[in-house]
Amino acid sequence: MYDYVLKGATIIDPANSVHSVCDLAIEQGKIAEIENSISSGKARRFIDLTGSIVIPGIIDSHVHLYNKAWGAAAYRMLAASGVVTAVDFSGPLTEITKDIPRAGCGLNVGVLEALIPGKGISNNAPGADEIKDFTHTRISNGALGIKIMGGHFPLTPDSTSFAIKIANEMGAYAAFHAGTTENGSDLNGFKEAVSLIDGKHAHLAHINSYCRGEVDRPLAEANEALTILSENMNIISESYLGLVNGTSGYCNDKVPESLITRKYLIRGGFAPNQEGMGNAIKTGYAQVNALQREENVLLSGKEGFEAWEKDETNMIVSFKVNDPDVLRVCATAKNQEGDFIVNAISTDGGGIVRNVQIEKGLLLVDLGLLSFKEFVLKTSFNPSRMFGMFNKGHLGVGADADITVLDYKNRKPVLTMAGGNIILLKNIIIGTGGTLLISEKGKKRVDESGIDRQIIDVTAGLLYKREKLKEDNK
Repeated sequence: MYDYVLKGATIIDPANSVHSVCDLAIEQGKIAEIENSISSGKARRFIDLTGSIVIPGIIDSHVHLYNKAWGAAAYRMLAASGVVTAVDFSGPLTEITKDIPRAGCGLNVGVLEALIPGKGISNNAPGADEIKDFTHTRISNGALGIKIMGGHFPLTPDSTSFAIKIANEMGAYAAFHAGTTENGSDLNGFKEAVSLIDGKHAHLAHINSYCRGEVDRPLAEANEALTILSENMNIISESYLGLVNGTSGYCNDKVPESLITRKYLIRGGFAPNQEGMGNAIKTGYAQVNALQREENVLLSGKEGFEAWEKDETNMIVSFKVNDPDVLRVCATAKNQEGDFIVNAISTDGGGIVRNVQIEKGLLLVDLGLLSFKEFVLKTSFNPSRMFGMFNKGHLGVGADADITVLDYKNRKPVLTMAGGNIILLKNIIIGTGGTLLISEKGKKRVDESGIDRQIIDVTAGLLYKREKLKEDNK
């Protein structure tokens, strides 16, 4: 007898060429059957989903789960937004592994550990041996790989190059927020990043964020970046659809620690110091990601300033700096073969208030800029292939029963499941615990911790396969 039968929904599963009203059965955490009709008597439970759309579980390929100011709120925010699987792009792994069992909301979570001077590495010019030790230790502890935080906490070009090379040699996932001590997080920094990757395997994060009009017009920058990406298929990427960025509001010795924060304060006419940051929040130019009722909201004015001061400036702040046309073109642009140039739609969210994959992604479907099939490719199938999650991203028999059910009219999720366990049901989060996605190298240490885990092989995914995903975009 099946554990669940989901009845009456339109199932859209591009990987298996399914786009029709069907019933879907789940048994022992796996997809067991998809047929035109499955008797409810064959299941312990059935759920009537007539009028809804069932797709493979949404995978957010770039999130941020941990910040001292918001605690474990990011898990609830992701679960509420319809996400089933998320990859954290900074860590620290130690904090995330503490949070998953008690607050993970049932999500699948992978972690890339950030290289930040003074936090795990000595300075912004670590040598190859130091980077090798950092990377080996983190993946042995359960991280999938590393994230170079160039825009916020830049390394020298040489150290950046070392980090990518070493990650490749170890078969670890290598992600890069473009920027070094020589170039910032803009189009020039993006070009430098491509040069530093130099034919190796790397993930360039949030392509839209390098196209904010600092070198040329934003859309011209985006088109140039997309052309470069289409010529460098060893590089994979994602972009997001939120209008705001997210950056550190923390001030050390009365100066914002992040170079990006300082840059946007100057752009807005504010001094790049703690007083200028405070003034930017008071006037509404900057917004504070503040915890309210277990989820973050964006606050500015007096309320935002007081929240920021109360937490001694250690909060994430956002500036409305993303160009809508850039967001659109990064999400929809294809190369001459008809494949998407930017592989996935992410959020760079989690605890940052912009978890809008469904809301804004389905708006692109409404406008005819993406087909529904393409929406699924960019939010589930492609991300699964980027990280080597081959049991996810599709609904074939034997696949993980990771499912997102959509109310298309209202552009919102109504049900999500991970491994056949319900995470979200009608706006209520009922999922508990969670599963850490790890490589084989982290198995011993994670098993000692007792946390639930699933092993994936990032070297079998798109990052380490130079060929393009072959997408049928008809």
